[in-house]
Amino acid sequence: MPIHFSPSAIPGVNIFIYVNGKMVEPQCGYLLGVLPAGTKIAITIDVLGSAEHQCYTIVSHNSQTVRTAKACSEPGVYVKHLTVTAYQSDDGTRSTRIAGWPNNMFCLDLNGKTWNIGIVNQNGRYFLVIEEYIPSIEVNELIPIGMVLSSSPLRCWATINIGSTLFNARLHWTNMPFRRDLGLRILNQGEVIKYEKEDVVELDSASSFRYEIKACTLA
Repeated sequence: MPIHFSPSAIPGVNIFIYVNGKMVEPQCGYLLGVLPAGTKIAITIDVLGSAEHQCYTIVSHNSQTVRTAKACSEPGVYVKHLTVTAYQSDDGTRSTRIAGWPNNMFCLDLNGKTWNIGIVNQNGRYFLVIEEYIPSIEVNELIPIGMVLSSSPLRCWATINIGSTLFNARLHWTNMPFRRDLGLRILNQGEVIKYEKEDVVELDSASSFRYEIKACTLA
């Protein structure tokens, strides 16, 4: 799906970001900065005019997603609240994080399009991300191996064609190329990556994916 970072990415919608109750302008349109544990983030969207729309959150359970209508504080205005928390990994490294997908975002159906609006955390740095939903690219004989079929920073992974007729592979953001112009690791739908055969590992049955790619570069 196309990935946007500007608060003005959705036509007819104003998006405002509040950090600890103070409205902020994301640096470069997307970077909120390094935020300490306890920081309160609020995303407010204001649908202008009387355009028909739906705003909702989703709950994921057993590979199924359920929509729940988002309450509005006033007509066309919706708020998503998030809190930065402390985190310590298994190796003892300390960092911060927010709720994972889908609790880090909310969705808006407007003018025939679906938008996901939320916050991404990469190594303690927080970004505003807006995803415009489009279906995943369908695999056929013309789709090259290594093509990004879909990508969602809010979900933290991309789906990659590995040439299997039955299975695609997952690529976690920590293994994506670093984009210096953006300051984060990300891939766009339709891009192509290169990887070695040994970088594709098989996952256990608990995952909805059969394979995962552990290292790659842009083709």
